[in-house]
Amino acid sequence: MGKKGKKCQTLKYRNTTANCGIRNTKVAFQKLASPQILDFFRVRKLDQKLLFKLETKLHSIHSLADDAERKQFTDPHVRSWLLKVKNAVLDAEDLLDDIQMLSKRELDDETESQAFTGCTCKYVGGDIYFRWEVGQKEKIQKETRHFSVELDSDQNFDGFETPCNTERLRTFMRTANNVKKMPMGLGKLKNLIVLMESFNVGHGKEFGIQQLGELNLDGSLSIGELQNIENSVDASEAYLKNKTLLVKLKLQWRRNWDSIDSKKEEEVIKNLQPSENLKELAILEYGGKQFPNWLHSLPYLVSLELNGCKSCERLPPLGLLPFLEDLSIDGLDGIVSIDADFYGSNSSSFKSLQRLVFSHMRQWKKWECKGVFPRLQYLTITSCPKLKGELPKQLIPLKTLYIRDCQQLEASAPRALDLMLYDCGKLHLDWATIKILTMEASFLEIVWSNTIEYLCIFWKSISDDCVSLRIFPLDFFPTLKRLELIGFPNLQMISVDHIHNHLERMRIIKCPKFESLPANMHMLLPSLNDLNIEQCPKLEPFIEGALPSNLKIITLNNCSRLLVDSLKGAFKDIASIERLFIEKVDVECFSDEGVFPLSLTELYIRDCPNLEKLDYEVSRLSSLQSLTLNKCPNLQYLPKQGLPKSISYLYISSCPLLKQRCQKERGEDWEKISHIQRLYILE
Repeated sequence: MGKKGKKCQTLKYRNTTANCGIRNTKVAFQKLASPQILDFFRVRKLDQKLLFKLETKLHSIHSLADDAERKQFTDPHVRSWLLKVKNAVLDAEDLLDDIQMLSKRELDDETESQAFTGCTCKYVGGDIYFRWEVGQKEKIQKETRHFSVELDSDQNFDGFETPCNTERLRTFMRTANNVKKMPMGLGKLKNLIVLMESFNVGHGKEFGIQQLGELNLDGSLSIGELQNIENSVDASEAYLKNKTLLVKLKLQWRRNWDSIDSKKEEEVIKNLQPSENLKELAILEYGGKQFPNWLHSLPYLVSLELNGCKSCERLPPLGLLPFLEDLSIDGLDGIVSIDADFYGSNSSSFKSLQRLVFSHMRQWKKWECKGVFPRLQYLTITSCPKLKGELPKQLIPLKTLYIRDCQQLEASAPRALDLMLYDCGKLHLDWATIKILTMEASFLEIVWSNTIEYLCIFWKSISDDCVSLRIFPLDFFPTLKRLELIGFPNLQMISVDHIHNHLERMRIIKCPKFESLPANMHMLLPSLNDLNIEQCPKLEPFIEGALPSNLKIITLNNCSRLLVDSLKGAFKDIASIERLFIEKVDVECFSDEGVFPLSLTELYIRDCPNLEKLDYEVSRLSSLQSLTLNKCPNLQYLPKQGLPKSISYLYISSCPLLKQRCQKERGEDWEKISHIQRLYILE
């Protein structure tokens, strides 16, 4: 065949494809005018305006399609629009077919009802939508247009083997965790849209990636086992560039990293170029040394993940992607430096990027931060132990900055509202914008800040003689709402001289030298409602009247100097405490009046090895709803007066003596607890 003949054949094919949508609109018009459709609307008294509106819409599509048919060869966007129009018209035709079928069935039902009494109910649309599972005896019907098949990973669906009119199929959905083989002939059905979650490349043409070539794929697809592609040309026969409805794609290899043909990998991924309509892309364990040029030429890409591509030595100019919002780069061990090439253009690079993640970049040493990220909100850098260079300087503060395991960083941290910093060297902070700071520190320079609302610091000692904070100056943070200090070996006290109306929660944990809470807390911390002190053995007893009157939750854990007797005066005149958690307290019984506030709704007692009984002090808590007793091996008696009638939840665990007395109907204390709705008594 000569060039002229080939050209004519190509044009004929293009015209045939483009005219599908137009032909279907004409079919839809004919159906709209059919007596069955009109009778159905009349009998059912449906809205005639709806029918007229549908007809008007289809006429509009017909006019636009006529014009688009002439322009499709010069504008690829018009061709893409034509394909969408075609699908919309097919959906309209399906709707009309459904109405026509319903009309016919209702007519049949009326005929049957004249001969038989009773109600006849039929499932409308059951023939149009068909789901096939392994072992199913029901056969696909001629009217089926939407077909789904569900298989296990080791099963194949080779064909329909039924009288299905495959030419009328609209969608074919295959769900199986590793699809390796597709039914023959699907690619010849031009009206068919194929949806499948994943496809694993096998060996040989029968199981190769070429099977995807003629399929009109829709939605998202994960292609795995790409290392099985024997010839890079085979990858081009998947024709991913033509899959205009495919908007989410994952390309994944599985390999032995000791033997990689980088050149072959680069040719394979070059031939796997997707459609320009792609919005989400993930490339996993690719073995080439560089990424393909098409990667930074996807105009509508929103999300990109590069994961485990250990051989790659440089990043492409991803800053050129105009709509990229989410970029994750993980496990690219070949990257030593990120330079200006990453941005592509200093003037307009990464103009849409909102989230940027670098993780497990074990050889990365330098980041040349010449580009500006005008819309960046979330920046994460984790497990980059050799990174030393500068970090981006943000004009607008980030919402969240998360840095972990970057021990050699000594740069200034980007401005951020929420900072989470763990094992990140001597990173310098800009306290002026921080609202939330969570950090693990072995070095800390506290600076006055009127923006921080939440401060949580885990102290990490790098040596036994490490000098850490002795006095924490609460007045440095006048807007603080929540304070957590954990693991400070030398912390002795918290100082405060001014009223803090904002502080609501305070936690002091694992501070072996911590001795005292701020004096006059009832006046200086009027908003404090949650106090948590754990593993502070030198904490002195509370002074009567020292606690804030708005306290609702108190947790006391392993504070050996804090005698139970001191609680009596501390809780006096406080009517707001609702929840009390006591752990590792050396006490035999709670008998003194006033130890527990009458306002308690929840009481939690754990790990008190010497506790023997609960006395009258517990039975008088008329508001108590929940009681937990855990790891109290010598506890064997509940109050003689019984538990409060208000209790609806009782949990007893690792209290063997008490468990025996609380056995259902046989235990001596069963009558004291039988009224409780939620009752849990465990070993």
